[in-house]
Amino acid sequence: MFGLQESDHDTDAFVNFCNKFLDPSHKLKANDISLCNRIGRPTNGGRPRLLKVRLIDSDKRRSVLTLHQRMPAGNERNSVFIRPDLTKSQVEVDKKLREELLVRGKDNFMIKRGKIVSRQSSMSNQSGSTHPALPPAPFSSDITTSSTTS
Repeated sequence: MFGLQESDHDTDAFVNFCNKFLDPSHKLKANDISLCNRIGRPTNGGRPRLLKVRLIDSDKRRSVLTLHQRMPAGNERNSVFIRPDLTKSQVEVDKKLREELLVRGKDNFMIKRGKIVSRQSSMSNQSGSTHPALPPAPFSSDITTSSTTS
């Protein structure tokens, strides 16, 4: 997870953040998390460090990974990002997709399921790219999160 402000109780902060946007039937509890720690060295007043979270249940993991879609527009949606832990090859493919997205323009295109698609055709469920999807990773309930400051 990127962007979640650091605290002495990151697990509780993560649970509280997620529960603001999750459906009541998918609410998280602290005991749903088997691992929650910051990655990297602490900074003095800088951006929050990456937060790595491992969830016990795959359904809860799926709910958390799709959380961004349920968040209303605003500061939190623009500054907090939740992504799955990727393999090195997936990171390389993802980086190339993001670079191409910048060239094509974020206003007209977006990345969806490992492909660059037109925002127009995405509305009608048509794919707009021939890019291959990210190779499937072995199942892991690790979620890596980080945030940016606006």
